[in-house]
Amino acid sequence: MPVSTIYAYTSQRQIPHYKVGKGLLFSDSKIDAWLETKAIDPLDFVPMKDE
Repeated sequence: MPVSTIYAYTSQRQIPHYKVGKGLLFSDSKIDAWLETKAIDPLDFVPMKDE
């Protein structure tokens, strides 16, 4: 993900983060949980069979 996208997400409060001074900190567990909410499961996924 481009750094500019991460900055945009933090300024729009879309991604969990902590602001310390002028820096940004991210919690691994909170980012993992946030990513899980963004996951898209493929519909009608059928794995290919080996021939």
